[in-house]
Amino acid sequence: MNRILSLLLVAILSATNLLAQRKWHNPQEAPYPVVQNRVQPDAPREGFYHRLPAEQQSKVRGGVWHNSKHAAGECIRFQSNASDIIVRYTVKGHHAMAHMPATGVSGIDLYTSDKDGNEIWLAGRFAFKDTITYTFSGIEYEGDNRDHRYTLFLPLYNEVEWLSIGTNEKATFSFEPLSAELPIVAYGTSICHGACASRPGMAWTNILQRRMGRNVVNLGFSGNALLESAVIDILAGIEGGHHQHDHGDIQEDEHQNGEDAVCLLHAMTPPSSSAPKRFMMPVQTNTSSISTRLRAAPRLGLLPCLNWRSMTSPMSTVSVPPSFWEM
Repeated sequence: MNRILSLLLVAILSATNLLAQRKWHNPQEAPYPVVQNRVQPDAPREGFYHRLPAEQQSKVRGGVWHNSKHAAGECIRFQSNASDIIVRYTVKGHHAMAHMPATGVSGIDLYTSDKDGNEIWLAGRFAFKDTITYTFSGIEYEGDNRDHRYTLFLPLYNEVEWLSIGTNEKATFSFEPLSAELPIVAYGTSICHGACASRPGMAWTNILQRRMGRNVVNLGFSGNALLESAVIDILAGIEGGHHQHDHGDIQEDEHQNGEDAVCLLHAMTPPSSSAPKRFMMPVQTNTSSISTRLRAAPRLGLLPCLNWRSMTSPMSTVSVPPSFWEM
């Protein structure tokens, strides 16, 4: 019995010592904003990882505001030569849902690349407790000691309360500042939000970001993409190269919402000299409603400024190789 207790004590002390020998890096303590893909990243927020600034709480519906607390689409980029990386964080809601695993609802994903630029997904060990921990061990640097660039995708369907990244004590580490490149902006319901990806990197907006090498602002609000004016104002205020819309069913008596949204976005979106403004909107129609759904298939519809009522037939499409949607 004493031997078992001694071994247990040694194990606890070893684990404590391992954590103590690490340097911890908190995005909230960085000298500049580091959380990518947020609306008005410099604006005050009720929660540090909320997608929308605090001022929007009084403007958007409750369902939109609740979903905006989730960190869907947000990511943190950093550079390090660490051989081991630990990510610790807490979330406010339940770890999992009946139809979506904890790794998708509350998990994280870490990506890097090799010396030839090929993407590498790091498979970490994880433990879902009061404090969620992901451990990435034995990271090799192909014989050199160069810093690797990492992208850490945050939970899709949960509110992150705090987060810290740990590296071995002598490793280099630096957060990347926000990208200056104009983002792609995605607006939609649950599929855009991230349902029901097995992990954050497999949400289609994050796949798009990884494949295009360009930030994607995820404005997916599960069950709450109704093209209301408050959200259209948010969309119109984001300077971006492309907008992707995947909103819920628009019933005939709400038809005007869709027409107004298209006109307002084209009229209000700030002009950009570096990229054309195009609206990518796959459209299906039936007798009672217009429904737009982006499907995880190699096809994206490109829509210039057309009359909303003319959207009753397939539009011009651009074929995308199937490999675009692979891991």
